[in-house]
Amino acid sequence: MVVHEALARPRVGLLGNPSDLYGGRVLGFTFDDFAARARVEPARRTSVIGPGGQEAEVEDLESLRPTARDGGCQLLAAALRRLAAAAPGRVDPAARPFQLWTATDIPRQVGLAGSSALVVAALRALARWFDVPLQPFDVSELALAAESIELGTVAGPQDRVLQAYEGVLFMDFREPREPGRYQRLVPASLP
Repeated sequence: MVVHEALARPRVGLLGNPSDLYGGRVLGFTFDDFAARARVEPARRTSVIGPGGQEAEVEDLESLRPTARDGGCQLLAAALRRLAAAAPGRVDPAARPFQLWTATDIPRQVGLAGSSALVVAALRALARWFDVPLQPFDVSELALAAESIELGTVAGPQDRVLQAYEGVLFMDFREPREPGRYQRLVPASLP
């Protein structure tokens, strides 16, 4: 049985937070104490299971409405829809049914970007399942679109960029966003 697992770490905005919403510059990092995890495995019917155990069946992408889901399922549905939009014809839940299961131990509502970590982990696992190659920049942009476009959440790129690239990063969010504006830093170089 082929199983694809992925994870994403929480993030901390060290300097410049929340200027990412306004094209600013940010210094931030991820850390390894907690994680959001996603696992995709074969199933008879496609379904997504949120971190609280809530389950939503997915008949097809057209009937999948992220805003109608609860308990994390809406985040997973949004991630699936964004990946399908980015890879037309390759992401078909009816042709290759799966179960997407998620869990997280990232503390809720303390500013560690737990919801975006679920989206990033889900995108990574789903991309492997459907054999869609994604670079960290792609993951961050898809995760942002999942939350801002699919769910209508006011969100900036910082959380998703940090979780997609991992480590300590300097990020310049001037438009247009591009990977060359994200610079990995050596943690020991920070004061």
